[in-house]
Amino acid sequence: MDRIEMNPSRYPKHKGDKGQRFGGECNRTRCTHPHAVMFNIGTFGYYCIPCGRDLNRANSDLGPPLCTEVDHQLTLAEQKVMHDEDLKARWAKSNP
Repeated sequence: MDRIEMNPSRYPKHKGDKGQRFGGECNRTRCTHPHAVMFNIGTFGYYCIPCGRDLNRANSDLGPPLCTEVDHQLTLAEQKVMHDEDLKARWAKSNP
């Protein structure tokens, strides 16, 4: 596997590349499902579809979904753009 650049702000800081590889193991601590294709702009981690949807449902009243399905390994620059856009959307929702 290719070496990936892990986001220094990721949470939690699992050993290895758990949650940091598109299509790899889900970032949720209690989950070991492969095929993590949903990126969480809060944790900078990849989640499997069931866990990503659970997180979105649990946080639905807080603004835009936390997890978005992506189709490739995001660069750190792409992660930053997604994170910044999310912050702007959440700020706009809380300051109409």
